[in-house]
Amino acid sequence: MSDLALKVACRYLYGGLFEPPPAMVDAAVDQAKKFYIGHMIAEAHSYRYLEPEFAKKRVAYLKRKVPGAVVEENTSKKYKMPIDLEGWKYRDVIEKHKDKQRMPFYLLKLTKGKYYSKSEASWNRRTHIMSLKYPARPTGTERDTAWLGKEIAGYFRDLQFSIRHEMIHLAQSLFSYVFGHERPGGFEEPPPPGPGLPSKKIMTPEFQQAFSDWEYLSPQDQQYYQSLWEKVKPLNLHPLVMHTLEDLEFYADLSSFIGGLKYDFRNIKDREKRKQRFKKLLKTTDFFSEIKRAAPGKWRKYMKEIYKELI
Repeated sequence: MSDLALKVACRYLYGGLFEPPPAMVDAAVDQAKKFYIGHMIAEAHSYRYLEPEFAKKRVAYLKRKVPGAVVEENTSKKYKMPIDLEGWKYRDVIEKHKDKQRMPFYLLKLTKGKYYSKSEASWNRRTHIMSLKYPARPTGTERDTAWLGKEIAGYFRDLQFSIRHEMIHLAQSLFSYVFGHERPGGFEEPPPPGPGLPSKKIMTPEFQQAFSDWEYLSPQDQQYYQSLWEKVKPLNLHPLVMHTLEDLEFYADLSSFIGGLKYDFRNIKDREKRKQRFKKLLKTTDFFSEIKRAAPGKWRKYMKEIYKELI
């Protein structure tokens, strides 16, 4: 890639939506599936109210679902994962700099939570750890295999979306690393308008959620973010809206939302029907109206990308 082409690519990346490396998404999803099914296999083996013959059938069913899954007793596990750029749209941009930079690994941390606890997913740009926690479910006595299949399929679908979302943040960090924007201690997002962040024209720094990095901020920065937070509190926005309006989260949330809509609209082939379905969604949810009220520029970007991808 020529230097001019590289500059053009970077300019697009710095202001636009991009997909995470598919090979890396698939590798993380496969590892998480084995971890999840491994706990279900362990439960089927150990659950004292489950008849031996039924337990045997349950284990065979689970192993067919995810070949290679084995009994998993650990409630938390870390996997060292390579940065695999195979099949990625922007691989050539990275490859140009690969000989100048030491390509990093990242850690995938999987955790089994308490029964019916909240699912959690996050990317830590300081430690390079992607964390996923799923809630345990008391399925040991459930004899309905069809029900169990739906439970597993639903979790796998959510898992795909969650990992893809966090991989977008990893990609943001990776581009920052490759292009030399990282701060001391790791490959992190640069000051705006860094990779995967919206253009300055529509940025909303007042929605910056700096609380996860609070301990690393200077007293002056803490005071600055606190003052921004005080300004937006009166808007009384839904937490999901607050999250998506953070500049670092905007394109990642938009990508996740489009992915969810594509899944929901997968059986609607007619363009006009998809359009009408989306218009109905706009009228029946406060999510978009709150974005429009708080950040009109980002709302317009949301609409433009959704219509481009779906309508």
